Amino acid sequence: MSKEKYTFEQFTALVRKHEETINRLSAYFYMPNSYLFYEMRTFLTTYLWEVYSQLPTDVVIFNEKGWVFTILYRQAVKHARDERHYQSHLVYGADLSGYVDNDDADPRVTRLYHLIGRLDEEDRDIITMYLDRVPVAQIARTQGKSTIYIYRRIKKIVEILRRLNQDIGDDEDDGPIV
Repeated sequence: MSKEKYTFEQFTALVRKHEETINRLSAYFYMPNSYLFYEMRTFLTTYLWEVYSQLPTDVVIFNEKGWVFTILYRQAVKHARDERHYQSHLVYGADLSGYVDNDDADPRVTRLYHLIGRLDEEDRDIITMYLDRVPVAQIARTQGKSTIYIYRRIKKIVEILRRLNQDIGDDEDDGPIV
């Protein structure tokens, strides 16, 4: 029993020592102080306990900070990917469209989101995060791409949206995007 308590005390010290790393990794994927941020933090701490408690007693970790970051980053990427995959397969049965007040909606904004809906999933995610004012660096981390790639992709998406808007023309009742 004293061996387990000693291990738990060591683990508590390890978590306190690397709390900033855990928080930063969680913030890479989710907005700080959001529900998903705290859920990721809890998940990473639990995973660290699972790994730490399974280590042999004679193991020596030379670069503890690098070790913690590496195992937690890999799990965070996997967890975020799994969560995104899970959410994409959820079917929400409630039709809330009748509760939305569309009387004051700008037709150009409605048209823009209609066009965004025609993009592929990755482009739709990127442009939606960009429109939600998520920093490009965070979009890049979320997508697992470089910031330069995201900047170029956003420029390409804007061109695709312009082309789609011209192809649709005025056939839609919303009118063209100016």
